Formats: sequence, C-alpha cells, structure tokens
Amino acid sequence: MKRLFFLSIFFSVVALCFSSCETDTIDGDGHVEGFWYLERIETLAADSAGTVRTVAEADVSDKLVFWSFQHRLLELDDKADATDRILCRFTTDNGTLTIGDTYVPTYGADSIVSDASILARYGMTHLHQTFKYNVKNGKMTLTGDDVRLHLRQF
Repeated sequence: MKRLFFLSIFFSVVALCFSSCETDTIDGDGHVEGFWYLERIETLAADSAGTVRTVAEADVSDKLVFWSFQHRLLELDDKADATDRILCRFTTDNGTLTIGDTYVPTYGADSIVSDASILARYGMTHLHQTFKYNVKNGKMTLTGDDVRLHLRQF
C-alpha cells in the first residue's frame, strides 16, 4: 500500500514537471541555432539588368570569427580580438533571418551600437539586416542585398 502511494506521488510530480516545461523555438525554425564559424564573405552587386553577381570575395577562414545563435540572441565574437563581443536580437521566418538591435555588452549596462562599421569583420554591412538563409550538411549561407556569408557549423 505504501509503495502504491509513493509511486502515485512520484508520477504526479513527474507529470507536473513535464507539464511546466515550455518548448519555445525561434518561429518554429531551429536550423540556425548553434555555433557557426565564418569562412568566406562575398560582396554582391546588381548590374543594370538586375542580375546579382559576386564582385569581391574574402577568405576569412584563417580568422577566428564566430556566430553563435541561441533562442533569439546572436553573439558575434572575434576570438582573435578579445576587445569586442557583440550581441544582436534575431528572428527567423520561412528561410529569412532578420538581425535587429545590436549591443556591445558591458558590466552595468549594455550600450547600443550606432555605427555599422563595428560589424564589418563579421561580414555585416548594416545594423539591421535581413538575410535569406540556407542550411545544408553543416554549412549555412546567408544572402543579403549586398553580401553573402558562408558559415560552417562548429
């Protein structure tokens, strides 16, 4: 009898624990979440006919530039330069990644970034930027209006 009582209490507690868990994903699309290593940056331009082509390409695979996505927070980190670490809010929806508010974390209060040049080493050209993304076999391609980024999952 005691055993049945303890088992019913145990299963009730387990059921309550599972029912209190929330499975919150980023707009139902968790493909971008994780730790990514920036390998290549392509600068894009459209010709008079509207065809987009690559006008410059930079191999940054020898740099230590990482993009880390978790929940709705993106951390941009250049491991070779320990001075700046940048945090951004992001959302995903149907293959579109939108990067929003950008902050430099500091002790006490985070300061919002107002100069987009701080993002250049991460391949970004604007403070608020939208990319089309494609994830396949541990590689991700982010394509914006003027840049295409190639990342590898780490």
